Amino acid sequence: MVLTYEDTSGSTPNYKNLVQTVLTKGLGVLAQQSSSGNTGWTQGFWSQNADAANLGYLMWSGSVSVGCAVTDGCEDNKFLILCLFNPTAAGDVAPFDENVYKALVARTTLLTQMTESDLQAAGSGAVMGLPSLLLAGFVAALAMVTV
Repeated sequence: MVLTYEDTSGSTPNYKNLVQTVLTKGLGVLAQQSSSGNTGWTQGFWSQNADAANLGYLMWSGSVSVGCAVTDGCEDNKFLILCLFNPTAAGDVAPFDENVYKALVARTTLLTQMTESDLQAAGSGAVMGLPSLLLAGFVAALAMVTV
């Protein structure tokens, strides 16, 4: 997964905002697919759109760990976050099942408004448990990288 951001303040980026942007953009692409009657989100779709691909990597239900690197001291205040999920998402396979898809589309609380306990219990079960736990770990890992 690749995230880019521009920072002129010199402060640590708000990683929850960056991840929320990934969720918002990716879900926007999914909503367009759904509104056009296209159910192709389950195959091929993920490798054809950068926003969908980032959402797919972030929410890949098979990932059990993530490693990230954040650039520092870049020219023009443009920075890059690279993350590798293990195992990585398969480009032509839906990263989650239909139940998770419906839960993501129905979600109205922004990640930036969620507490740590919200993230841990977001799915109230196995459907969202692993992606939510990985998401919480992802945000925590990014925060530690810049300390």
